[in-house]
Amino acid sequence: MANLLDDNFPDDEANARNGCHSYRSAISEYFKDFLEKKDESEYKDMFIRYKDFWENGEPTPEQTDIIYKRKPRAPYIEAKFADGTTEKV
Repeated sequence: MANLLDDNFPDDEANARNGCHSYRSAISEYFKDFLEKKDESEYKDMFIRYKDFWENGEPTPEQTDIIYKRKPRAPYIEAKFADGTTEKV
């Protein structure tokens, strides 16, 4: 599972050492379970999945513009699941 975590959050190990992590961080048991089990995870509803949240699976440019973000794009990571699939979360 380590490679799944490294691919999803390469800086989370450093963040964890500094005490900065949340339920969605790569070191959380919730996120690990979600990556491993995907739709079968009992924690799947803790994560906002683009495909379920946004109409047509993506925010419009107008919606992206009004989201508070640190980067010039909508906030997401490309989750890499144990089954080999990827998805914006």
